[in-house]
Amino acid sequence: MDTEETNNTKSVSVHAVVVAGGSSSRMLGVDKMLVSVRGRPLLFYSIKALNECHRVDTIAIVVSRRIKDDVRRLIRENGWSKVTEVIEGGVRRQDSVRKGLSSIGQATWVIVHDGARPCVGSRIFERGIDAAQETGSSVAAVP
Repeated sequence: MDTEETNNTKSVSVHAVVVAGGSSSRMLGVDKMLVSVRGRPLLFYSIKALNECHRVDTIAIVVSRRIKDDVRRLIRENGWSKVTEVIEGGVRRQDSVRKGLSSIGQATWVIVHDGARPCVGSRIFERGIDAAQETGSSVAAVP
């Protein structure tokens, strides 16, 4: 990598917002973010992938009030240093996204990811950032 490319990469900042503040109304009183999947809470996988993505600088997690302490404990137990905030979600999804976006300081790019989508790895986030830098925005999806 030449010096100019290195400098440009360093000047890019990426903030991620994981939206996980839903009511889980179809889950009969259980918050789906904490449901065990392969021995880990569902939310674990999204946070892990973003924390391992070398392009992501900071992560904000937006959750319901009732699981806020559980999520903070999960973050502490896993040593996820990129998570800077655990925010209480809003009434509607767009309110939760707005709260997560409001937590951002200066960021070149923002990733908004649904915490109920655990089948993700850091590479899809990296490819999304690459595409956004090339075209101005991107939406990551897997068929």
